[in-house]
Amino acid sequence: MDNVKISMLLEEIKRCDVCGKFLTGKQQRFCSRACSGHNYARFLKHGAIDAYGGECVRCFEKDIDMLVLHHRNLDGTKFKKDNDCVGAVAFNLWLKNNKYPQDLGLQVLCCNHHAKEHVLINKAKLGGEIQK
Repeated sequence: MDNVKISMLLEEIKRCDVCGKFLTGKQQRFCSRACSGHNYARFLKHGAIDAYGGECVRCFEKDIDMLVLHHRNLDGTKFKKDNDCVGAVAFNLWLKNNKYPQDLGLQVLCCNHHAKEHVLINKAKLGGEIQK
């Protein structure tokens, strides 16, 4: 067999969605329970964070455990309910299945800047003084 045929055969073999290992037997998407559980949630989060910039837009933090997606239009709760994707994993899966649409007004923030953003929003709603 030449290299082209080998590479074509390897492309046809299914791989784990999370770690990339080859699937065997009845495995459809994941190679193990570890990949089908918590690791899949992290895999989805990595995909979503990477699709929207990969780092906090304010301080450039890149630690995935410290990053969240923020809805700049303040319609996150309504959007998630309307699209039946309540919860971070369901939302990240929705984003993946819809090819990470760029028109949702999402931005990546670290936990600190995300909290600060909501403090500022709540102060503005109450008519308080806003300090940046």
